[in-house]
Amino acid sequence: MTPIKDVGKLRRVSSPNPLLGKNLNTISSINYMILFKIVKELIC
Repeated sequence: MTPIKDVGKLRRVSSPNPLLGKNLNTISSINYMILFKIVKELIC
């Protein structure tokens, strides 16, 4: 019974990680776009 529970825990632990990674990637890309716009405004 314990190995099955461990597998369930591993799945629960590993499943949110890709979602967090995707969220971090989208946040970083949005921040990059905002910084790019600010730099463009400063140059212009």
